[in-house]
Amino acid sequence: MLAERICQIVAEQHEVPISSLGTNTNFFKDLDDSLDLAEIIMMCEEEFAISIPDAEAFDLQTIGDLISCVRRHVTVPSNVWPPPPIC
Repeated sequence: MLAERICQIVAEQHEVPISSLGTNTNFFKDLDDSLDLAEIIMMCEEEFAISIPDAEAFDLQTIGDLISCVRRHVTVPSNVWPPPPIC
């Protein structure tokens, strides 16, 4: 699922257990590294074949924000209805 994959990306990038992460985990307060956020965003863009505009990327504060952002940009093929649950 999308949320789990994003948490896995964050955990790998920050070298923390995935169990220590949640949707309220703040990139700046809890993980303390804004440079890694840029890398995480690029990894998510590659993983999900999307592009996150810089204006949206600047507003990302938590893992939940990133999950919501990725969900907005992931497209479901028009021949798939109803769309599968993302999380």
